[in-house]
Amino acid sequence: MSRAIQRHYRAGERLLEAVLRVDDGRLLGTVGEDDSVRDIAAAAQRTGPHSIRLALGDRVVRASVVRDRDAVWVAIEGRTFKLALEEPGARAAAHGSDEAFAVSPMTGTLAKLSVAVGDEVAQGGELFVVEAMKMEYVVKAPRAVTVAEVRGAVGEQVEQDGVVVRYADEQTPEEGA
Repeated sequence: MSRAIQRHYRAGERLLEAVLRVDDGRLLGTVGEDDSVRDIAAAAQRTGPHSIRLALGDRVVRASVVRDRDAVWVAIEGRTFKLALEEPGARAAAHGSDEAFAVSPMTGTLAKLSVAVGDEVAQGGELFVVEAMKMEYVVKAPRAVTVAEVRGAVGEQVEQDGVVVRYADEQTPEEGA
């Protein structure tokens, strides 16, 4: 079973949307902006920690993809693009959020829990890591926090926007409202 992963990126003034999934070694989905949407169907193979090989029919494309906080750098066919991540919570985390919890930025597997109940975490300290399509996303504390609750265990599935860590001494808004 594959899961679609939806991402929004900002490249300069352009807002891009990617809805992708990997299914039996094939990368499928769409990438585009407004009325200009391109279908993607390619055989995908990870060739290194930050590199992938895409076979689009007879055409083979190699790309490097590196995450750097709330941006993704993509080098493909001699050009490099910086895509600023526009995910729920990404801007808040980068600028110091007043949310009472930390959520998963994508649907995937909880690859690492870096905190436990009662831990005091400095701003920018690692809370947990989510992995999807062999890419990892590190979720960090938006400010100094004390951990009140940890939901989930390493190896479990988490949903995009699902609460993984709740902070102590703060009012938590009703979830699911």
